[in-house]
Formats: sequence, structure tokens, C-alpha cells
Amino acid sequence: MNTTAGSYALIGSEVARDAGVVERQRKAGAVMLGKASLSEWYRIRSINGVPNGWCARSGQGVNPYVPSGSPCRSSSGYVISVAANMVAVSLGTETHSFIICPSDHNSVVGLKPTIGLTSRAAVIPYAPRWDTIGPICRTVEDAVYVLDVIAGFDPRDDEATREGFKFIPEGGYFFWISEACISTGQRNCVVPRSQSHSIELSSESTSLNPLLFTFEGPCHSPTKSPSERDLGGPRMRVDRRGSKGHFCAFPLCVMQTGVFGPAIEQNPAAGFHSTVNAAISCWEFWRLRTSSRSMKDEEEDGRRKRGFVPSEREKHWTAIDVREREIAKRENEGLKGKRLGVVRSPFVDKLHDSAIAASFEDHLSTLRKRGAIVVDNLHIANIDEILDPHRSGELMVMATDFKISINAYLKELITSPVRSLTCIITFNQNNPELEKLAEYGQQTFIEAEESTGIGEKEIQVTSGSRASPILAIGGYPAITAPAGYDSDGMPFGIFFGGLRGTELKLVEIAYGFEQATKVQRPPRFSTLELSEKASV
Repeated sequence: MNTTAGSYALIGSEVARDAGVVERQRKAGAVMLGKASLSEWYRIRSINGVPNGWCARSGQGVNPYVPSGSPCRSSSGYVISVAANMVAVSLGTETHSFIICPSDHNSVVGLKPTIGLTSRAAVIPYAPRWDTIGPICRTVEDAVYVLDVIAGFDPRDDEATREGFKFIPEGGYFFWISEACISTGQRNCVVPRSQSHSIELSSESTSLNPLLFTFEGPCHSPTKSPSERDLGGPRMRVDRRGSKGHFCAFPLCVMQTGVFGPAIEQNPAAGFHSTVNAAISCWEFWRLRTSSRSMKDEEEDGRRKRGFVPSEREKHWTAIDVREREIAKRENEGLKGKRLGVVRSPFVDKLHDSAIAASFEDHLSTLRKRGAIVVDNLHIANIDEILDPHRSGELMVMATDFKISINAYLKELITSPVRSLTCIITFNQNNPELEKLAEYGQQTFIEAEESTGIGEKEIQVTSGSRASPILAIGGYPAITAPAGYDSDGMPFGIFFGGLRGTELKLVEIAYGFEQATKVQRPPRFSTLELSEKASV
């Protein structure tokens, strides 16, 4: 697949290797379905000209909630694919609200990691001093699973990832999910610390599996002991996260054919799958069973007791159950004691939709009730200048960075019809109809080509994504979670930002907010309807 940034200029180009984050995903068992559209060249071709979500190769991206509404910023296609339930996970480049804004506008979770936490190697650059790669998912939990896979050192992005590596917690982010018991009773494949040995035994490829499928029956919940598991009717279901069609191809459970064959026959929605994988919890359960008794013996008398005969292993599982129930009590404690500074001016103060303003106040009340320490009306010095890319000099720096970095990227390609920003500008001039040059221009490209060189507080909370430039300049992390819908049905989110390396705190807060509010709902339009609207 060509990597083209949505432009015809790079058709026929060939990269030397996968991007670093893609390599990590493949190793973890992810199935790559394709490349999504985006705002062409991250909209830097003409910042005030190219529409949000438009690129020459695929046309206009459509918001699945309100087709006439903006999908927002450069990573729009990636976010649309997740919001429209076409994929389980997508990755985007965040430079200047490129993940945060479209996630906000399409009712999904977008996570912007600290710069250097994830590799930018082999990713088409915009401004390396601000570029970072992050996950786009339907839930906070899914985003943490993906972050755990893609975060880490990469010698091809040595300087940044060497610095970012020190922020990764011991045990990684997946370990935090297990230990904090995220989504206890809601997610089927969360592994507690006491099962951590199975992670080593089963392979890294299981890390992404919990996003992709769900089991009921004998593999229903790792927090239940074998005696509580239902052996009478193995069933498989396609869960609400859109796992249908996104199963991995790495079987772990040797009994999968015997166990899931009837399930596939009984479930027409999943009948077209010939292979179903077992997640860590399923694999661990069968490993424990087959290590103590034969499957034949278990089949013969297992239904009588619907589980194990009492044994040391069962006592072990019972102990796990007690511990997990205690952990479950902490499900709503992610917000307790967290200091949240509310930046109202100019973000909340300029809200024009009363539904958004009212929802934001309700959410602040919920945060307080859940134990957060809300510091209201936090002010940021020189905020108007910071948010103006011309006054702050941000636009000039980004344009210069783009020229230098895109020239370096193009020179590394094995084959490419263009080898510099000058070549891209010339291509657009020679293909004005293909690239809609008259309508959208390329003024920022020209300005970039003419450039000559480079010249501890609380977590911040705002409504929407307009605060993202503050965090972009500092290389700070942020996360946005669905917060509601305006009077026209357009989604909006709540934005949490922190200092470098505070991803764990941010996801804890965002998860607590998500579980306390649960406002996310599926889009009204099907992918077919969206395709028809996009082609009009």
C-alpha cells in the first residue's frame, strides 16, 4: 500500500520498511486492514484552504454522526473508521490537535502521548519537535491496550524515544489495566497480576486480542474461578465494539475447534469465521484444566459440578476471586484525589451551544462527586498569544520544520515520483484539477519552501480540543473522551492534559470520567449511507 498523505504526488512511492509503531502492532498480533484517508498533507498544504477531512485521493471525509458537520483536522479518516465501527483501532499523528480534535468531533477516545513515548520512524512528518503517534479507539481501556503495544524505544527514532522511554511505567500500561481492574465485569479478557506468567507463556501477540473479540461461556471472565464458569453452552458473540471481522489469526487454545465449532454454528453473525482465537484468559483456563485432568474426563463429569472437583488449584482461583472483588470495589476511584484545573477562558467562555455548556457543568459536578479536586477558573498566562499561531510564531516554526523533515523523508524512499517539497509544489501546479489547486491552493507549502531555517501544575481540563496548542508546544500528553452531543447531534468531548510522562494519571482520570458518565452512543448513519453522502 502506498503511503501518500492523501496526495497523488506520492502514488507509486515505496517505503523501505514499516513504521516503528506498525511493526510493534504486527508483532502484537494486530491485523492491518488498510490505510485511512486524512486531511491532505495534514492540511499544511493550505491551512485556511484545504477543508477538514478532504484529500485528493479519497475526497471529503464524512462525520458519521452529523454528515454535514466537520470531521476535524488531519487524522479525520482514522477517527471516522473507528467511530463508524469499521475497525477496532486506528493510529494517528498528533502535532497540533490532529488526534484530539477529530476524536472530540466523532465521539471516540483519542490519546496524544508525550513526544518520544512512541516512535515516529517511517511516519510522514509534519513538525518533528511536536509530532507524536497515538491510538484512536472507542474506549479508554482500548486506548491503553494499544499504547502498551506501541510505546517504547526505537533506534530509528533514537533521540526522542530514548528520552520518552523513561516515562514508561514498570510493567507497562497493560499491567496497569490488569492491576487497576479496568472494566471489571465489562471486559472479558483482563488479566490480573496473579496470571501475569501467562503473558510470558502465551506470546506478545495476545496484547491486542482483547480489543478484537469477546467470549461467553467457558471463556467468559478471567475474574471467575473455574467452578463458576459455564461449561454447559459455549457461546461466542460479536461485541458492541465492532469486533466482527477483526479477529486475529494466532490461535492459542488447542481446544478451539471442539469448543467453538458449535458456537459458530449457533451464531449466524459469526458463522463466516473459520478460525476463532482464544485470549489469554481462555488459554490460561484450558491450560489449567488440561494440566490437572484430561479433557475427556472433564467432559464426562464436568457438567455434573459445572467446574473443577475441589483442589488446590480451585483454592488458588478462589483466592483470586476474593482479591478481584476487592479490586472491583475500586472501579470508581480513578478520580479520587486527582487535582483538575479547569481552564475556562477562552475555551468554555466561548461556547455557543447551551447543550455543551450545560453538559460541561454537569460533568464538573460528576468529577467532584467522584472525588476529584476541581480547581476552577485556572488561568494561563499569554493564552491569546499562545493560541494565535501567527503571533506565537508557531506557524512559521511548523512550516520550516515541515520543509526540512519532508525533504529528509522523501530522500529515504526506495522509489518516489517526488523527492522534495519543491517537487510536490510543482506536481500540484502541473495537476491542478487532480489536486483541486484552484479551490484549495497551496500557500502554506509555498511559505514553507521560502523559509530559510529554524530559528508543575494541575492536570488541565477544558471542554473540547481548543487547548491542544498549549500541550503541542510543550510536547505534553493529552486524552479526550466522549462528553455528549450538542443540540444538532454533533459530538463533543472533554479534554484532559498533563505534564510529560503523566499518561497513567490521564488515562486513570479519563477512565473514571468515562465510567461515571457513559454518554457515548453509536452513530446514526451506516457506512453505506456515509459513502453515499460522501459521493454526493
